[in-house]
Parts: sequence; structure tokens; C-alpha cells
Amino acid sequence: MNTKANIRYARALYALGEEYNLSDSIYGDMKMLMDVFFADRELRALMANPTIPNSIKKKALTLFFDGKIESLTLRFLHLLIDRNRETNTYWIAYQYMDIYRWNHNISCAKVRVAVPIDKQIREIFEKWLQDKVEGKVELSIKQNSDLIGGFTLRVGWRYIDQSLSWRMNTLKRELNKKI
Repeated sequence: MNTKANIRYARALYALGEEYNLSDSIYGDMKMLMDVFFADRELRALMANPTIPNSIKKKALTLFFDGKIESLTLRFLHLLIDRNRETNTYWIAYQYMDIYRWNHNISCAKVRVAVPIDKQIREIFEKWLQDKVEGKVELSIKQNSDLIGGFTLRVGWRYIDQSLSWRMNTLKRELNKKI
């Protein structure tokens, strides 16, 4: 949900991070926040519950994140609670990460593989991508057994499907055309 308000909050946080030379640390914080808010349904429910006072929400976030994230990030989360924007935390973090990547010339590459891969193959992917993409590459690899074998790769608007399931579906379509 990329509303104008979410983008404004993300830009403001990015500007503060740059001002205090903390944008790199805040970027790491935003990654962690996205993971936590995505995975922890109870935390999302706590933040979304309008009957829970803001002071309790702030204490919960402080207990959960104190010492794990920058104090500026924690103060920013408290500000979101004060402004009743705590349910937008995930999307504000998402916007921050986009702004950071844009300003640091980082491409986000998402690889889906059928089976877990080892460190050596990951390094091969990273080297190959580094040659193909301008700037830095941030690689995310996830397993998807539906692929049967091979991989899919998405970098920006580019998409490569070298999965066995795609090849089998293509073959199936070709056979159906001929029959």
C-alpha cells in the first residue's frame, strides 16, 4: 500500500538518516521491521487494535526492539503510533528501502530455486548478476518446490524463468497445439 503519506514518512526518515549519517543502519532496521511485521501476526494485531492505548504500544515496541535497532528508528516508530500510522509500518519500511536502494544504486534480485543452494552457487549467482546489472545487487533467494528444478530470477522489470515446471508447461502447450 504505497500511499502518499507512507512515501512522505519514508522520505522524512531517509532525510533524517542521511542528516545523522545513519541511513545504512536504518536500512537494516527497516529490513528487520518488514520481516517482523510480516511474520508476527500478534504484533500486527497489537498495533492495529484501536482499544490498546498508545503508551502500551510504545512500551511493547521498546521492549521488543530496544538495543536491536537505532534509537532514531525507535523514536520514529513512536511517532507513527502518535500519528495513528502504526498499521502502515510495513509499507513505510518498504518505501524507505526503495528510496535507499534508489539513492545507493542497488538493484534487488529475487531468485526462486526448487532446492536449497549452497554458498558456492549463491556466489556464482551474485557474480553473474554483478556483471549484468549496473550498481550493486542485493540478492534474495527463496525455495519454491513447485518449480521442480531450475530457478526463476527477477531483477526490476526483468524476469528469467529457467524452471523445469515452466519448460514442462511450455512442452505441454506445444503438444496440445499439435494435437
